[in-house]
Amino acid sequence: MGMRQLQLNLEDILGPHGTIRGIARLLDRPKAAKYQLRTQINSLDDSAADCLKSAESIKDRLDKLLAFIMALSRPPRISIGDGKHKNDVGGGEEYPFMQAATSRALRAAAS
Repeated sequence: MGMRQLQLNLEDILGPHGTIRGIARLLDRPKAAKYQLRTQINSLDDSAADCLKSAESIKDRLDKLLAFIMALSRPPRISIGDGKHKNDVGGGEEYPFMQAATSRALRAAAS
């Protein structure tokens, strides 16, 4: 789910024919409200849950993007040799992550 889905869900809630306006119209008609208000409120609850799911999905992707950007801002640790000798640099722990993260980002950008 993405921004488009979130926008559509919000339109269902807040738009000119959205759930909120439907509930407001029912409040002027007590007999209709007696039978339809529960349905409208359940619809509002479902739409709000969909919005929350979309927002959480977007947040998760932004968190992953932030982690990727933070990983790019750190210098990679590249090992020279087997890491047991005095002149070896780093341990190479982050390099596979950087390579995998870069590949995933490029695939995501291409799709």
